[in-house]
Amino acid sequence: MRPVSRMWLNTIAAMVCILSVFVPLAKFAVARTSDFVSHYAAGEMVRQQPQNLYSLDVQRQYQTALGGRPFLPWLHPAVEALVFAPLTFMGIDRAFRVWAVVNILVLCWIAFSMRRLLGDLTGAQLGAVFVAAWLPLACGLAWGQDHIVCLLLYTWAYLFAEDGRDMPAGCCLGLAFVRFQLAIPVLVFFVLMRRWRVVGAAVATVGAMAAVSFALVGRGLVPSYRAAIVYLATVHDATNLTRMPSVRGLLALVVKEPRELVMTTAVASAAVLAAGALMWVRADQRRFDLLFVSALLLGLAVDYHLFMHDLSLLALAGVLMVRRWPWFAVWLWGVGLLEAAMVPASQRFGAMAVMLVVGGFWAAQRALITKAPDGVRRPGLVPSPNVGPTTGR
Repeated sequence: MRPVSRMWLNTIAAMVCILSVFVPLAKFAVARTSDFVSHYAAGEMVRQQPQNLYSLDVQRQYQTALGGRPFLPWLHPAVEALVFAPLTFMGIDRAFRVWAVVNILVLCWIAFSMRRLLGDLTGAQLGAVFVAAWLPLACGLAWGQDHIVCLLLYTWAYLFAEDGRDMPAGCCLGLAFVRFQLAIPVLVFFVLMRRWRVVGAAVATVGAMAAVSFALVGRGLVPSYRAAIVYLATVHDATNLTRMPSVRGLLALVVKEPRELVMTTAVASAAVLAAGALMWVRADQRRFDLLFVSALLLGLAVDYHLFMHDLSLLALAGVLMVRRWPWFAVWLWGVGLLEAAMVPASQRFGAMAVMLVVGGFWAAQRALITKAPDGVRRPGLVPSPNVGPTTGR
């Protein structure tokens, strides 16, 4: 009998971990106290009165009728509300269970999609990825979020781009604009990489989603959406800032005045992205996987509305990075331990921003073109005075 390859062993192991850990968790989650109330209410509104989809007063009425606490404004594109509309025919409790099952199946599909990547990992490396990603995945699943769908879109975007299928990669990236605050830095990365087909397909997809949203909501979309954005960034986020594992959450631990916090966050975020961009343009594009990891991690770090479930992308970033640079598993273990330590500390996850920035720059550093002792420029090769002339890769 032929032995089972490591690719299938790791893929099966990943699926077993997903089913054994997240299925019991989903059974104990409660729909009416989760963020799923916002998604469900948006599904009802897009069926009954789509013109008021971004009206905060109407959203509050629908969420209150569902027993939702606290109020969470809906700011995703109207096309995503169409995804939740069919679930509203079965009641919120049953819809929540169905959504959890869908997310768990999507997680298994992500593992299957990444099977050739998982085949390069050892058991210890696969465990390190799971340690870093389990808390974000678990939090999002318990809250009824759409983070796993976003993880699927970024996974497909990377796999398509790596295979040279830029148009499908761009479409997936465009769909990921349901959370535009993260997708924008990743789109900037593709611009710097001069992957114009990816950029064009992403822009076209975003344009199509915007057109559908305007068709559903009408001319009142812009003012109502602007008002919802302002409410989310000021009133809603005011009590949650230190829970954000981002630059904004880190600065909120020391900067208390709102206007000053906005300014310092903008300056720090711009500096992080600028430094990352300088490294991306100097790197060898043959190490696209490392550069993509860098874009993901730095994009997460500067995300203005980042919460723990959004860090589910660490699953993709961890797999890509550790297969190229095994020592990155140490970083993954550090992330997992820091997440666990921050939970009892009033969920002040701001320190995670430091880990994200360090990881992003570390990934970019491994892809930089440096000069070897023999004078040849090679990607990721660090010159050492104790090493004699070497040949190319």
